Amino acid sequence: MLYLPTAMPLVSKSAPAILTFLPMVISTLPAIASPHSPTVNEIMPGPIATIDPQTEAAHQLQQGIQYAQSQQFHSALQSLQHALTLYREIDNLQGKARVLSSMGIVYRNLGYSRLAITFFQQALDVFHTTGNRRGTASVWGDLGNAYADSGQFEQAIEFYQRSLALARELGDRQVATNALGNLGGVYSDLGHYSLAIDYYQQFIVSAEAVSDRRGVAIGLLNLGSAYTHLEQYTQAIEVLQQSLIMVRKSGDRHMERLILSNLGDVYRHLGQYESAIEIW
Repeated sequence: MLYLPTAMPLVSKSAPAILTFLPMVISTLPAIASPHSPTVNEIMPGPIATIDPQTEAAHQLQQGIQYAQSQQFHSALQSLQHALTLYREIDNLQGKARVLSSMGIVYRNLGYSRLAITFFQQALDVFHTTGNRRGTASVWGDLGNAYADSGQFEQAIEFYQRSLALARELGDRQVATNALGNLGGVYSDLGHYSLAIDYYQQFIVSAEAVSDRRGVAIGLLNLGSAYTHLEQYTQAIEVLQQSLIMVRKSGDRHMERLILSNLGDVYRHLGQYESAIEIW
């Protein structure tokens, strides 16, 4: 089961615009004969421009997020570590927490669940210190993901439930939506398909409310899988067909193949082998 990240960038809406990072290039230039002796003004350099640490830290954070989104995880960690150092130097706790949570997401993507949990816990401590409840709700969801990845489903459920309750209290629909989907995923992994169906149905309604069409399609696919496990094949075919229509409109070929594969399995269970072969 693929668990939904709470958010990749944990950057406030008032974050500075993205800057283009240009690495310093050091080159050796050939010596050029000067027709005259240099004056003092030619020898002495002009004032050196300084970069505001807050601006540079925000830039490094944004760059790290962009690297992570393009799956350049090691480059992402370099930028995020730089941002963390700067935020610590200027004692910016909110920036520090955003970087720590982003590093947790990167380590989770690299498969280091335990290390990810460590970074999420550090971010959570800072969010608690600063009273950032939205950050807390988000990181609780991330902790749930990391625990689910490592097979610690009871802890995952606990953090998803915390995230869901707080997100609902704060009116954060996106974090609440992800928590519902991830709870469905955990219960499905545990074989509790009736509970999974309940959460998937709530997830679909919530995803529709935030206009997340791809999320709706994923929810319908997962719902169809849960129905299949319960041998409720008519319901499975119905929701999988709905999901198929949505992904074909969006042109998502990967999702289309997954749905068709699941539909083929349903028809195979029903003994409708010709239909299954046509789909496969």
